[in-house]
Amino acid sequence: MARILAKYAVCPVLWVDIYVNPDSVEELVKMLKLYRRMGYSAIGVDRAFLKRHKKSIASLGEEVLGATKVRLLPTAYIKCKGEREAKALVRKAFDSGCLIIGSALDLSAFRFFSRDSRVRVVELKPKFTMNVDRNEALLLKTGSSALGINLSYLLRSPAMMSWLSTAISRVLKYSISLVLYSGAKRWNELWHPRQVYSLFESLGFHGRQGLLALRPFFMSK
Repeated sequence: MARILAKYAVCPVLWVDIYVNPDSVEELVKMLKLYRRMGYSAIGVDRAFLKRHKKSIASLGEEVLGATKVRLLPTAYIKCKGEREAKALVRKAFDSGCLIIGSALDLSAFRFFSRDSRVRVVELKPKFTMNVDRNEALLLKTGSSALGINLSYLLRSPAMMSWLSTAISRVLKYSISLVLYSGAKRWNELWHPRQVYSLFESLGFHGRQGLLALRPFFMSK
């Protein structure tokens, strides 16, 4: 799979959505075509999905992968509780060469993900918002990692807008790197950069801060 994907990793980094988990290969194709029109150069696709549909994705070839020039990144979305389980899952994902997003179910796993350099993005859930402080900023700096906000939360409940405002405020207060991603299962859950810009403006932040979060620092080279 890595060799198949590397063949199409030829375009410069524009906008990036580091995590989608399509319902089907057909949905992935729709996402690729739409994201290319939006100016995205790469999307992170759930590694289990890529493994499950390896042959179908390989058969797309130039017809889709080459035509859209949107790079596919195998992404491991690790959802777990406790440091012990987190360590084991991170080791396995890192050995497979995946981009790793840590989605903690308790504070122990959240802190572990934050200080482990193999975990590029630590997902910020509502229950950990008040744990975004100076200590968390130091842990993330140690791991050279970023906090991630899964925008699919906003599709579940309008009340999440209030949480998002608080979360962004704390991230900016402690100068923490921020990454936004859609967590999309269907093409209509994707985010246009202009939507992200407007979202930040509506919450009282500069829209450019939202756009910067669509260009992860670890993909700038």
